[in-house]
Amino acid sequence: MSIPRKLSLRSIPLGITRHRKLIALSAYAFAAASAYAIAFFVRFEFSWPTQLTATFLITLPVLLVLRALSDSAFRLAVSSWRYVGVRDVVRLTGATGLGSLLFFGAVVALPLSPSVPRSIILIEWVLTTYFTAAMWISYRLVFEVLQRNGDTDQPQIRALIVGAGEAGSGLAREMLRRRTGYWPVAFVDDNPFLWGATIHGVEVAGATTNLRVIAKETAAEEIIIAIPSTETLNLRRIVESCEATNLPTKVLPGIAEVLNGKSSKLDHIRELRIEDLLGRDPITLELPELAADLEEQSVLVTGAAGSIGSELVRQIALHNPDRVVLYDQAETDLYYLDLELRRKHPDLEIVPVVADILDAAALDGVFAKHGPTRVFHAAAYKHVPLM
Repeated sequence: MSIPRKLSLRSIPLGITRHRKLIALSAYAFAAASAYAIAFFVRFEFSWPTQLTATFLITLPVLLVLRALSDSAFRLAVSSWRYVGVRDVVRLTGATGLGSLLFFGAVVALPLSPSVPRSIILIEWVLTTYFTAAMWISYRLVFEVLQRNGDTDQPQIRALIVGAGEAGSGLAREMLRRRTGYWPVAFVDDNPFLWGATIHGVEVAGATTNLRVIAKETAAEEIIIAIPSTETLNLRRIVESCEATNLPTKVLPGIAEVLNGKSSKLDHIRELRIEDLLGRDPITLELPELAADLEEQSVLVTGAAGSIGSELVRQIALHNPDRVVLYDQAETDLYYLDLELRRKHPDLEIVPVVADILDAAALDGVFAKHGPTRVFHAAAYKHVPLM
């Protein structure tokens, strides 16, 4: 059952985000108060000790104030619950531990009769930690479900991820966390210690040598390679295995591309390029004859978003054409190519056109509107014997 569209992140009132700190401290106070009361029940075998009612009422405000101070000291009130992780749990343990130590000192200093049993302080610390962590996890789960169900019309491509390391794990996590258009069905990795294990609930199904069989068993629709770009020899062998499946294959940009600004997000997968297999930057051709032929020309490239067409476009853009028309039916790849060219060649007129090469009317419209004087036809099947 899917969540209705009206239950989306956009429906969250702005007042909640504006008063995040106050709401967080209130939630933490509620968790601490509930934990303190339950601690009394647990300590006295689920029977409320009436003789400690006055002690409970006196010490509860003290506990909440100390908890608020310790939570603020560890900056729990400004933490984003959407991205809680191991480090946040460590900070939570430190904050609740500090609060319990301060509360223990306050209980010793206060003239209470009878005083708060030491075991209750210990139980309250454990329960407060658990309750707060449970709130974080629940919020994150609800957030991810709402985000993933924000666009129920977007199809989910069954993706087989090659590489169960940091990059592959992060990619699968993003696919599961929000609606990216992909759904991870399995990992493939050559590390035998990972075979049969699950990462984010997704199984590592076997080695890359069995990629064709695994792709068939999991009904994968696309393969995404997520291994370090430095492993060039490994990548070539993996690409050969991917070609045997006849499935579309893409690659996850390396962390260097992300840090250098060449890719805005780690999950911006793209088609394989020649430099991925070379292990180095490709040689650019700036021949005088080519420059003279393309200078101030209107150039049309069909299949512009493909592995061959996109590299062709990059070379053409170096030779000062007046306009480059990018013609392809793959809108996502065309979008990222358009962004790349606009960033590298801000003075070049770039015209992306999403259309099928078999659409005669669309082609006629392109020729009539943009008047290309040079045409590079790169829209073609790669597996010619098969097709």
